[in-house]
Amino acid sequence: SQPPPEPDPREYRCEWCHDLEWVRVTSDRTSPMFGRSVPCRVCVPLEERLARFGIPSLFLGARLAALSRLPGKVDAIDWCSRWDGRTSVVLASRGEALDAAYGTGKSTLAAALVARLIEAVPVSVRWTTHTGFLDGMKRLFDQDGASAEAWAAPVAAEPVLVLDDFG
Repeated sequence: SQPPPEPDPREYRCEWCHDLEWVRVTSDRTSPMFGRSVPCRVCVPLEERLARFGIPSLFLGARLAALSRLPGKVDAIDWCSRWDGRTSVVLASRGEALDAAYGTGKSTLAAALVARLIEAVPVSVRWTTHTGFLDGMKRLFDQDGASAEAWAAPVAAEPVLVLDDFG
């Protein structure tokens, strides 16, 4: 009989991911995240994890607790603070004028929701703009419909999908 193999003598800065900065979710076989890789919550700072999911740099620091509780935003912030992380969310402006929808804080609120969620659970996120998603689909449909479907399927299968600037 042979002796057991020697342990790897390398010392890791992060014992959780062994300095790979990514971990594979394996704790719950029923989870849609099972087998997916996510940035390590131990050694990768939150803002860098958000950036790896495609969140624009403008919104990397967004946190629910830091959002201005201005009139008209309090209800939305309070609702988002109670969000369970499992249901779909649509953030829309209630403004009557066409320009009221722009700059009302929906993207900041969405980024704060994503930050809260990935702090709590290992989850994969895809952040894209609505037009970017449609442009990608159009380019592939112009080439081959099957390619477009193959491109869209993993996007739609993400546990968390943010389509920013929708409409």
